[in-house]
Amino acid sequence: MTGAVLFLVGVVCGAVSGLGLGGGSLLMLYLTALASMDQRAAQGVNLLFFLPTAAASLLLHTKRRLIDWRALLPAIVAAAACGLAGALLAAQLDSGLLRRVYGGLLLILGEKELWRAVSGPACPVGTDPAQPPSNRAIPFCKRRKAPAPKSSLSSK
Repeated sequence: MTGAVLFLVGVVCGAVSGLGLGGGSLLMLYLTALASMDQRAAQGVNLLFFLPTAAASLLLHTKRRLIDWRALLPAIVAAAACGLAGALLAAQLDSGLLRRVYGGLLLILGEKELWRAVSGPACPVGTDPAQPPSNRAIPFCKRRKAPAPKSSLSSK
């Protein structure tokens, strides 16, 4: 791995991370599949890669008021506890098993995202897809099928 290649990988993965689209997953794929790095070593690199990209993205997201601060503290507590447990577990597991589990997870998530991209997200209840969305998180959506109205007449 040359410095230029690593720099280019950092640029691409950093940009994808900044978009919130999983630059760390892309980095893991590069490190394990193309650079033949051990799964555990790649996980360590990925964790260190995440810190500056997350900090930079957090600054911009905070400036744009895109952070739900009320949800943040419980999420951080849960993530820290589960992250510690996961790191302890990963240290005990075979690297090949970690690789297969990670690959399976990527396949499942990829299939889910592909399906969602093809079918499009559903509009939240009470919104009209013909109107421009007020929430930029839902730029396009498809109309949900309205539930059948309940009859006030009882059948005899």
